[in-house]
Amino acid sequence: MQTIENGKVVAISLTVVDNANGQVLETRSEELPVLYLHGHDNLVSSLEERLVGLSEGEEFEFTVEDGYGPAATSEPQEVPKREFPKAWHLEPGFSFLASGANGKQVRLWVHGVKGSRVTVSGEHPWCGRTVTFSGKVLGMRSATLEERNHGHAHGPGGHHH
Repeated sequence: MQTIENGKVVAISLTVVDNANGQVLETRSEELPVLYLHGHDNLVSSLEERLVGLSEGEEFEFTVEDGYGPAATSEPQEVPKREFPKAWHLEPGFSFLASGANGKQVRLWVHGVKGSRVTVSGEHPWCGRTVTFSGKVLGMRSATLEERNHGHAHGPGGHHH
């Protein structure tokens, strides 16, 4: 039986709950699962680390302090909305890669959208929160060479970048 390890494309259902107030921060169902390439920083590390070794069909639930990292230490920045591709669905929690200092790729997170301005930061909007991750491993397979080269899973129909 396969288990989750680096180089596997994994599909999971997922619910993320903020323990401080019981607010559901994110829900992904079996019909629209999270599909990711394990070991390539496609998920928040506190979740990815705890999924290692699980098999298809296994359910999981665990609580993590600072599940999305420690409380934010830098100020978010506002960017004109026109700077983003029109096809992107910009909302809090959406992340993307951008060129940082020395041309190095950095992940940025959308914290808010107001009119023609998008607030972004290098820290996840849910930093500093104790969260509970729960869900089920729906399936997995070995990554293709193209997925490994790109560093992320390609869903049905291939990739769109």
